[in-house]
Amino acid sequence: MWNKITITQKFLEKGHMQMECNSMHSVVERALRHTQKKINAPADYEYLAEEACKKNSYEVEYLYHHFFKDFLRASSFYKFISPGKRAYDPTVTNIRALRYVSDGKIVYKLRHTNTVWEEFPIRMKKICAVP
Repeated sequence: MWNKITITQKFLEKGHMQMECNSMHSVVERALRHTQKKINAPADYEYLAEEACKKNSYEVEYLYHHFFKDFLRASSFYKFISPGKRAYDPTVTNIRALRYVSDGKIVYKLRHTNTVWEEFPIRMKKICAVP
C-alpha cells in the first residue's frame, strides 16, 4: 500500500508445461543420479544446481525465510476468489492469471490472450488499517 507494487501470478494450462525451470530440474536430477554425494539438507541442492550444467552454469540464490511475504492479511480482504456467482459461470479452476494491485484489489483473466483484467463480482472487505 505504501509502495505501488503490482504482482501478476500466471497459472499453467494443461499440455503447455515447457518452462525453463523444467529443463533445469531435469539437468539437476541427472546430476544427482551421477554424483556420489548424498543430499542431507535442501541447502545441498544449491551446490548441485550450480555445478549441474557444465557449459552455462546456473546462477543459484539461496533464499531464507525472511525473503517470503506473508499474504495471509491480503487474503482476508476477500472471502473467496470465484469469478462467477451462478451455475455455469466460470470457476476458480478457469482462472489463468491473477493480478494483486497495490490498493488491495485482486483482478483476474480467464485467458492469457485477454488484454482486459476483470474485477471479481464480490465486494472487497473494507480496510480499516494498512498492515
